[in-house]
Amino acid sequence: MTSFVIEHFRPATSVSDERSLRFSRERAADELAGRTVWCAAPLPGVPAAARLEVPADEPLRRLAERLDVMLSGGLARAAVDLGDAEREICAESMRDPDPAVRRDDVVLLNDALTALLAQAVRERGAHAVWCASIAAPAPGRLGTHEAWQFLRSCTTGVDAYVTRWGSGLAAVMPSADVVAVTADPDRESGWRRALADVIRGDRDETVGGTRHPRPAVAAR
Repeated sequence: MTSFVIEHFRPATSVSDERSLRFSRERAADELAGRTVWCAAPLPGVPAAARLEVPADEPLRRLAERLDVMLSGGLARAAVDLGDAEREICAESMRDPDPAVRRDDVVLLNDALTALLAQAVRERGAHAVWCASIAAPAPGRLGTHEAWQFLRSCTTGVDAYVTRWGSGLAAVMPSADVVAVTADPDRESGWRRALADVIRGDRDETVGGTRHPRPAVAAR
């Protein structure tokens, strides 16, 4: 059964509220201390991150752009087919992530192209976090389901997903079967707390009712 952990903070109106908010923010900062957060492009509200260099050739970039459009439901029916040719592009075109990424760093995957780095990021020992934001398909347009189905086989290394949840953020950690929801008046602090939740829980694995640490490097 999926567990929900919810922290919802409002602007402090008392000494107790202020103390609780400060403690939570400091705890999140401690979790991120000594780690580099990487991202290929700026994301709204995300604290300052190091720029992630994404190695990809032109066929892969074109495919990734197509997948991003599909995820937003922006393609017509005739354009949504994805098959062996596209899988071959993914298999042959991807390279290792930025060599500066270290073990225990956090890599934010902000689009289809960076999401395809997930397995290589995880094998490096870093946390692969997909920042998912998918719009509802436009009437008469398709592609969202097909793109997700295609990417599922290419992004098995994703440790967690972070997405908007009302006024806050939800960190979804499949291996631990946990959804951690956090809302903070300060958007950057909210992101720090969401990423701290991921670091604490994304590699716990629930088996037979007992949590076991999930290896940082995927089995071959």
